[in-house]
Amino acid sequence: MNFFKIPSKLQELMKDYIILDIIGSGASANVYLATNTISNQFCAIKVIDFLNENRERFEQEVKIMKEFDNPFIVKIYEYFQIENTIAIVMEYVPKGSLKDVIMNNGYLSEKYASTILIELVIAIQDMNKKGLIHRDIKIDNILVDNNGHIRLTDFGLSKFCNPNEALYGTACGSPMYTSPEVILRYPYSAKTDIWSVGIVLYTMLVGNYPFASTNIQQLFQLIVDGEVEYPSFLSTEAVDLMMHLLDKNQETRYSCIDVLNHPFISLNNPNAHQFFIKFIDYIADLNEWNFPDSLKKASSLLNIHVDKLAEIINSKECNSKTAVFKLVRNEYITRLLKSLIGSEETNFKPNLSNVQCSCDQRQIIFKPQRKYEMPRIHISKSGTYKSKQIVKPIIRNSVSENFTIKKNHKSLNIRYNTC
Repeated sequence: MNFFKIPSKLQELMKDYIILDIIGSGASANVYLATNTISNQFCAIKVIDFLNENRERFEQEVKIMKEFDNPFIVKIYEYFQIENTIAIVMEYVPKGSLKDVIMNNGYLSEKYASTILIELVIAIQDMNKKGLIHRDIKIDNILVDNNGHIRLTDFGLSKFCNPNEALYGTACGSPMYTSPEVILRYPYSAKTDIWSVGIVLYTMLVGNYPFASTNIQQLFQLIVDGEVEYPSFLSTEAVDLMMHLLDKNQETRYSCIDVLNHPFISLNNPNAHQFFIKFIDYIADLNEWNFPDSLKKASSLLNIHVDKLAEIINSKECNSKTAVFKLVRNEYITRLLKSLIGSEETNFKPNLSNVQCSCDQRQIIFKPQRKYEMPRIHISKSGTYKSKQIVKPIIRNSVSENFTIKKNHKSLNIRYNTC
């Protein structure tokens, strides 16, 4: 019996996977926890029923995810497609999203937030080298594994762009994270992702959004010309970094290198420089020949010769055999990442198991909530935004709105798409 309502033809193609549970759902997609019957390892399968207008978006997401082999970007193992349904088999990240972590535990310590920031910026750097702008970086799209490390996901709105070329287009994505230049329809670049990183960092450290309103026009007006309020419990270094990330002028806004060289990073992770050197070397050598043990194990599981499997992998195919190799190799990559951290484990690997312990233990990582005079808007588990009164959620499904934003005493007509 098909308890998960997956088309039978699609299930036939997914014969190497056993669906265990549903772990996420949306208007057009469900995400399932599954296990690969050959490697006996967990994975996530995103099953999407797409309409003609968004088919291109999901096909683009698959294409982009295949391009990256970065430990901080979620991995795609293989995919299946029938008629108007596609199933993407990808890395399972067990702790859920960063949004879940913040909702369940309050805001994060500066030390842990700096660790997440390092990993997020490394992922963005890798994207920038390939000319990719994510365009939807937010706490919902940052997943957290059992060791506290992150994976950036959801590339449906991403776009390839020449580094010397500016992008134009209708504002779309998540309103809270939209940069001023996108709202104002100015030419924009990869710096729009840096703005979103600033929103993520603020949300991690404060537990709120820096700009918040239940009215999208008011929200965008705040983003364009509003001032950010920084609670007094934040360190000078944290405030200084966020001011540079949330610089409304994209020309002077920080770059990835600027972020990694900032005192906020060096003070919270004093050996970060050595870590980066090791990590860059690791990324440069990341291919099947650097993982002979995983190649041997995968060939044994698949019952084919090592050389034959290496040939298949080298062809850049995406099939059941390469999926098994990637699943096995991912286990080795996780171990390698831990070995890179080495003796600096306390600086780079937060122990998220403490989240399940008592409040006193949990505060080793997560700061206790503090009261201050700023108006607070909390993210509820239902996805709504709450202050003293419950209000309607600001996120909408695929609608367009037209409104006016004032800038320099001029009125600009803005069209916004929620995607």
